[in-house]
Amino acid sequence: MSFILASQSPYRRAQLESLKLKFEVCAPSFDEESAKSLGGSAQELSLKLAEQKALSLCPQFPQQVIVGSDQVLAFGPKTLGKPGSREENILRLLELQGQSHQLYTSVAIVGPGQEPFLHTDCTKLKMRPLSRQEIETYVDLDRAWDCAGGYKFESLGLSLFEKVETEDPSSIIGLPLIATLRGLRLWGIGPLQHSSPYSG
Repeated sequence: MSFILASQSPYRRAQLESLKLKFEVCAPSFDEESAKSLGGSAQELSLKLAEQKALSLCPQFPQQVIVGSDQVLAFGPKTLGKPGSREENILRLLELQGQSHQLYTSVAIVGPGQEPFLHTDCTKLKMRPLSRQEIETYVDLDRAWDCAGGYKFESLGLSLFEKVETEDPSSIIGLPLIATLRGLRLWGIGPLQHSSPYSG
C-alpha cells in the first residue's frame, strides 16, 4: 500500500522512509502564507495548515490517502515559523537560549471511506544558556534555518537543550510518527500490514 505525502520537507520524507513505508511526495497546492495570516494560536495554526495541505491534493488524488503535516513554535505570546536565513537563525536561537518554548506538530490524514484523522503533538523544550559564539558555531554546522525551531534536534541541535518533555520524540523532527502510523492503520496502511481493506 502507498499514500501521498503532501510536503516538500526532506525531514518528513526521511522519517517515513525510515519506516519502510511506500509513498509518493507531492507539494501541497494552497496559499500557506494567506492561511497563516488568519491568526489563531500556534496549536490551531499547526493543525489548520496540516489539514489544508492534505485537503489541497484531494482533487488531484481523489482515491488516495494523503498525509499533511505542519509545525509551529510557540514562544510566550509569539508564534514563530522557520527562520529562513543564517542571520535570522542566529537571532532566533539568541532569543530562545536559556528559555522554554513549545513545538506544536500536527498531522492530518484524509482518504476515501474514513473521516479525516487529525492529531497535534505538543513538545515542551528548555534550551540551555548559550553564548553568541556557541550559537553561530551551531548554525554554521547544522544550517537549520529551514526548521521551525531553527535547530535539528536529531543532529547537533540536541546539544542546545537541558530538558525536553514529549509523548513522541519524532514530532520534534517534523512529523509525529506514532500518531501518523495510528492514522494510517485506519486505511490498512503500515510497515507491518500485509493486506488492506482499502484498495487505491
